[in-house]
Amino acid sequence: MPKSSPRVRVCAVAGSLALLALAVAALAAPRRAGGSERTAAVTFAGFYAFDDGASRLYVRLTKAVPVEPTLAGKRAEYLLVGATILTRNNKNPLIARHFVTEVVSARLVPEGEAKGKAKARASRAKPADARLIIEMREPVTPAHRMVESADGSATLVIDFPKPKKPPPPEPEETPPSPSKASDAEKMQ
Repeated sequence: MPKSSPRVRVCAVAGSLALLALAVAALAAPRRAGGSERTAAVTFAGFYAFDDGASRLYVRLTKAVPVEPTLAGKRAEYLLVGATILTRNNKNPLIARHFVTEVVSARLVPEGEAKGKAKARASRAKPADARLIIEMREPVTPAHRMVESADGSATLVIDFPKPKKPPPPEPEETPPSPSKASDAEKMQ
């Protein structure tokens, strides 16, 4: 077996120690569900209806971001500055019209996909921004706050008051009229 020189052995040991140090640093680094150092990723959006009629929308993020609210009549929008929506399912609307709450629906959209007045404000937003668009039954002013967790993640919490009036009733399905006989009855 050929003998290696002391210089080669020192380099091999130093290289192994450097790889070990990189591996330990990678394992010790906090894991994120997405985003980068400058952006936060939306990990989950949810809705909760309380027994008294109040309700809560929440958006979980990998880290806290600045929030710019805009209220206009029965519509509320929250610009999440520096947030991205990585999972396609998080872009689906949350439909709440069947609950007795102020919220009719809520949807997260990347800022470039916002429509109407939100599109007009898009020039002010960065491409990594996300917008939460909420449709309400009545014009109300919901309270919002960003709650930071010990692991570095954060949750945008938006609380809605109990509605002042109940939602309109859902239309009932009309059964087929008894005067029309089925094809099976006509054949008899």
